Amino acid sequence: MRQLPSILLLLATTFAGGATAAESSLEDCAKGDAQCLQRNYDRACAGESANGDVCLGLASMTDDEAERLRILRRVAEIAPNTFSLRILASELSQSGRQEDTLEAAQLMERAFSMSGHKWWYAARTAYFLYLEADEPKRAADLRELAQRQFPAKPLGRLPAGVTADAISDVLEPLCSHDALPVLGPSHCLNSIGAVVEHLAASSRNEHSQEIADAASVAMLAAAAGQRTLDTEAHDWRNRYQSWIESLLASGLDSVAVRRLRAHAEEDSWPIVVE
Repeated sequence: MRQLPSILLLLATTFAGGATAAESSLEDCAKGDAQCLQRNYDRACAGESANGDVCLGLASMTDDEAERLRILRRVAEIAPNTFSLRILASELSQSGRQEDTLEAAQLMERAFSMSGHKWWYAARTAYFLYLEADEPKRAADLRELAQRQFPAKPLGRLPAGVTADAISDVLEPLCSHDALPVLGPSHCLNSIGAVVEHLAASSRNEHSQEIADAASVAMLAAAAGQRTLDTEAHDWRNRYQSWIESLLASGLDSVAVRRLRAHAEEDSWPIVVE
C-alpha cells in the first residue's frame, strides 16, 4: 500500500493531539481495504474536527480513482485554498472525461481569483483546460477578465530617457509563459515592437544596450509560449527576424541579442515543460 508521508503524520499531531495519538489515529490499511480506508476517512475528514492535511494524506493510500476524488473534494471543502484546488483540478484533468476537464478548469479559475488575480499559472492552466473541454466561450471570458485585472499596460510610444528597468517591468509579466496565453500575444508583441522602434529612432545612449537586452529577454520568454504564438500570431517569426536585424543594425550587439539570433536562425526555442 502507499504509506502516509511522514510530513503528513507530523501535521496530524494538531488533529490527533500528539505524536503518539496521531500515529495510532490512522490505520495502516492493506491495499484495497475499503473499510479500513473509510474508518480513516471518518477520523480524519468527517465532522467539525476534520483536518485537511491529514485528509490529503489519505488520498495517497488508495489506487481507486473515485475514492481518491472523493477525498480530494473533501480536502477542498475543509481547506479551500489555491493548493487544494490545484490538487483536485490536477486529478480531475487526468480522467479524460470532458466534464471533469471542465470542472478542473473552473477550479483553476477559482484559484486564480482566490490569488487576487496574481497567480498566472492558474489562469493559464484554466484557459487551456477550457479549450480542451471545448468551452471556447469560457476561455474567452477568462481572457477578458485577465486583461482587465492585469496591472501593466502595453507599451506604446516611449518617452526619451526611458530606462531598461521601466521597460522590463512591463515586458517581463506581459510576455511571461504563464500570462501570455491568457492575455493573448498581441500586447506582448506590440510592446516589443514599440521598444525596437524606439531604439531604431533614437540616438544611442547609456541605456540603449540594456533596453535592447530587455527586449531580447522578453522575446525569448514569449517564444516559450510557442503554442500560443503559432495559433494567434502566425507571423511572429518574421517579426522576430525583423526586430533582431534592427537591433544589430543599430549596433546593439550583446550576449542576449546573439543568443536570440541563434535561436531564430535555428528556429529552436526554449521549451517550458507543462
